Amino acid sequence: METDEREEDDGPSVRLQLFVDPLTVKYLKELAETGAYGSQHTKVAKALIEEGLRRASRDGLIHMRKGGPSG
Repeated sequence: METDEREEDDGPSVRLQLFVDPLTVKYLKELAETGAYGSQHTKVAKALIEEGLRRASRDGLIHMRKGGPSG
C-alpha cells in the first residue's frame, strides 16, 4: 500500500493506493455514473471508505477524533 500527501479542494489529503478486484472497480464506476457518491470512481471509493469508518465509529469499533472523515 502506497501513500503520499497532497492538498485537494476539500482540504489536505493523503493518497492511498489500493489493489482491488476488477469487479470492484466496475461497481465503483457504475456508482459514479449514478452520481450518488461522486462522479468519478475514485471519489466514490473515498466516500464509501469514509462512510465505513463513520459506521465503525458509531458501532464502537474505532474512536474517531474531530476532523475525521467528513464525507
